[in-house]
Amino acid sequence: MTLIHETASRNILTFLDEGRLIQHSWHKQRDGKEMACLLGAAVGISDTAACPAELMPQWMAHVTVTLFDGVATAEMVPLARQYGDLVARWSVLSAEAWSAILSRWLVLVIDQAVDAVPAYAKNQDYWPAIEKSAAECKSAIESGDKDAADAARAAARAAARAAARAAADAAARAAARAAARAAARAAARAYKSLFTGLLDEIEREIEIVP
Repeated sequence: MTLIHETASRNILTFLDEGRLIQHSWHKQRDGKEMACLLGAAVGISDTAACPAELMPQWMAHVTVTLFDGVATAEMVPLARQYGDLVARWSVLSAEAWSAILSRWLVLVIDQAVDAVPAYAKNQDYWPAIEKSAAECKSAIESGDKDAADAARAAARAAARAAARAAADAAARAAARAAARAAARAAARAYKSLFTGLLDEIEREIEIVP
């Protein structure tokens, strides 16, 4: 364990135990107390670009903010505690280990996105293109082949246009307010699942370090 990892972990857990962790804002004063998000509490920063490279890769800093802000407030505490605990231990991870974590997690993201598509959308004529794009993206990620990754991105752009049609179709099937509430709940569940999946992948990688 390095000093920066130990300090970041202690800071997160202190903010958590004192009820000073917040979402959707880097720092805030409330009732004379300093409040902060996960990264703000960890190392006192206000931008992911300022996150020390020795603490975590840039991509991890970015997804930390996105995922933490996306989970339901009721789910924040256990995830923050797991994250704070892991920060103290992931100093053993190499650049290659972080790359392996990212690859496995991106595959998880794709799988969960595909699983979340409603059944009626999978019966539309655009669905095979989306499914094919998802499979190509996964293959590119798993192979590490740059050319394959470029091709997958092109396929993903085409699939995204088809997905926009799916979203429009879904919106047409439900009243706006009900759909918005359902979408918000579904999004929070998705963020929790993705955050949990990422933390589990980090735990898995830590465990196999000699």
